[in-house]
Amino acid sequence: MPGLGPILGGFIVEHYTLYSLLALLVVLGLSILVLAYNKLPETRIQDDLPKNNVFKVFTRLVRTPTVWIYGFFIAVMNAVMSCYYAEAPIILQAFFNRSLTEIGSYSVFFAISTILGALLTQRLLKHYKPERIMLIGNIVFGLGSLTMVFASHNPSLVFYIGGMIVVRFGTAISLSNAISLALNGFEDVYGTAGSLFSLGYYLCISLLVRIMATLHTGSMLLMPRYFLVLASTLIVLSLYTLKSKKS
Repeated sequence: MPGLGPILGGFIVEHYTLYSLLALLVVLGLSILVLAYNKLPETRIQDDLPKNNVFKVFTRLVRTPTVWIYGFFIAVMNAVMSCYYAEAPIILQAFFNRSLTEIGSYSVFFAISTILGALLTQRLLKHYKPERIMLIGNIVFGLGSLTMVFASHNPSLVFYIGGMIVVRFGTAISLSNAISLALNGFEDVYGTAGSLFSLGYYLCISLLVRIMATLHTGSMLLMPRYFLVLASTLIVLSLYTLKSKKS
């Protein structure tokens, strides 16, 4: 269950120690490694696999504007949750007196909103192009951020978490479409391009979370405003991709 991790993590940190949580993660990681090694078969058995020039693939990626745009989309949508999990325990404990276990339990609602966002995307794809669906998702992301800003000015746990649920719903609508569009034209070097692309957007995720950490003041308003800036940037980029598609 997607929301189980934060609940379990919050419970362990609250009742035991952070080191207990890290030890559990090590055990789980090793268990997954052993399970994958023993249970997952090799699906590519050719001995003479084609070798791609990594530098040439990297150059192609760097010179393709859509790779930068969709990479930024994916990075923002993933960084949003990382920023939330970094800031939320501080904010919700300080302003709403919530325990870590309670804070972790809110992840169930985020998981549900993610699933609903993915299901809505499947329906929308029957009527709209992925670029337009991404614009819709980014607008929803912005509306959720505005709700959180409102909840920060007039402290309300329901609106604060509710706004975050809407944020997660919006990013879920956009994310799968960004992934599907990111490497169009790189089908001949999918493996190499995918690896380099993943490295790039994970570096961008780290940078976005680092910015959030640098800006941290303990204020309720900081994270919602940061999300609003990110959502506004994505809306502008979505409009640009739609315009480029038409021309």
